[in-house]
Amino acid sequence: MVADPLTLLSLPDRVYRSGLAEAVKHGVIADAEYFDWIEHNAKALLARDVEALTRLVARSVEIKAGVDPVPLAATATSKTASSGDRKLTA
Repeated sequence: MVADPLTLLSLPDRVYRSGLAEAVKHGVIADAEYFDWIEHNAKALLARDVEALTRLVARSVEIKAGVDPVPLAATATSKTASSGDRKLTA
């Protein structure tokens, strides 16, 4: 996986803010401390400060990894094994 915060600098505002909303959602659902950090760094995030974006992306990736830790291959294998005679592909 590649997560390069510099790519966020070229996004249109609407798309960028949508991504920020996803990070806020991560904080609300999974990490109150992260949510507080986002609130306290809102100006820097809205200004697309690279240091703030780097931390935002890193923590959101960590949270996402914890939410969905099952690799795709394992998911496909378990679907195939539990489907009887039917073969499912991911």
